[in-house]
Order: sequence, then structure tokens, then C-alpha cells
Amino acid sequence: MKMYDHSNYLKKKVDQDPRAIKEIFRSYDGSDEPINDRVFDDLLGISWKTREKLISPKKLQDRFGIEQFRYEGTPYSYIRKFLAVIKPKKDDFIYDLGSGYGRVCLYSSLTSNAQVVGIELVPERVFAANEAKKRFDIRNVSFIQNNVLDQDFSDGTIFFLFNPFFRETLEKVSSRLEEIAAKKIIRIATWGGASNDYLREQDWLDEIISLNLPKASMEVFESK
Repeated sequence: MKMYDHSNYLKKKVDQDPRAIKEIFRSYDGSDEPINDRVFDDLLGISWKTREKLISPKKLQDRFGIEQFRYEGTPYSYIRKFLAVIKPKKDDFIYDLGSGYGRVCLYSSLTSNAQVVGIELVPERVFAANEAKKRFDIRNVSFIQNNVLDQDFSDGTIFFLFNPFFRETLEKVSSRLEEIAAKKIIRIATWGGASNDYLREQDWLDEIISLNLPKASMEVFESK
């Protein structure tokens, strides 16, 4: 039976026992079964389409300046692929820079023992992600509402970027990551055009994996 066909069963199971969310996510994480983004969002309680209608890009720009505010969630199947490649361990710190509604962070924290942190500028998105964290009592994830340039993420070992920044911010974030990489080995996963292209040009990184996915390529880099 396809995932979408038994989504009501999964939703009922989670409503009856929120702890079942981890079992469900880990079951799909360990398989090749197709993942329906809408079903996983519903299970987590992420109604991002409804919330996005209430967010004004103009007000965000007035408040935070010129940044990349457009939201496009990373498909859960891509997150599964990213984690299968990275294989995070318990002592890893995963940062999603520009974490949106928390898809990457919530999936990663439910399917691994790593510590996971999402940094997101838009308050409404952070609020929604924290609602899911609290509902399911996920203790190895946290969400921070802040500009990544004003946030310390030097304890990170794994970083995920899905085209979250315009060029100027991307250059500054890359410089921060290079400083971190001078002290330890880090890995960076990106998918989408600009982030991939820019990081591929950095001489302090080696591209270790390139995956052709339906909508874009995913690149995994490791610091030298």
C-alpha cells in the first residue's frame, strides 16, 4: 500500500501516541519506500502552505533587510538520501542553515542520535518547528530564530544548505565555515544551484559525492 493511501492510519497512530512518530520515520528511513512530503508534514503538524500565506516578504525585508525569504522545503526523500550518505554519529552536531519549518532538523533528529540545530530568520517558521519539537518531545533538536551571520555555529560538524542565501550572505557564511574547518574536519551537504556552484569553487573543500536527484543535484563536500 502506498504511503498516501494509508496516511489516515499513520495520522491516527500518531494522534493516539505521539511517540510513534519516531518509529514511523525510522521505518521509512531504513527503506526505499517513496515518501510523500504532504503526509510527513501532516504527521509533524507542519501546515506551511497556510502559514506562508500570512507572511509578508515586504515586512520581512523592512525588519531584517534584503535576504532570501522565499520558502521551498527540502523533500524528505532528499533528506533521507543526505543522511544515508553522511551517516551522522552521536557526537555529530548537524546544522541546517536556513532551516525553514524544520523538515531537515526534525527528520534528522528522529532518525539519528546526532544533535541537530536549525537556524532560521523568519519567526513564524521557527515557531512552527518548535511546536513539532514540543509535541513530540524531541530532545536532540533545537531551533534558533536569528540571522546565521549573528549566530555561533562553530560546534557544528555537519552543515546543510538548500540555497538559503543570496550571494553576499553565502560568501560570508562560507568564510565562517572555512574558519571552523581550519580547526576540524567538517562536511557540508547542499542541493540546488547557487550553493553547489559556489562551494565547488572553494579550494578548502573537496567534493566527495555528487548525487543526481529528480529536481537538482546534491553535493557533499568535506574540508581538507
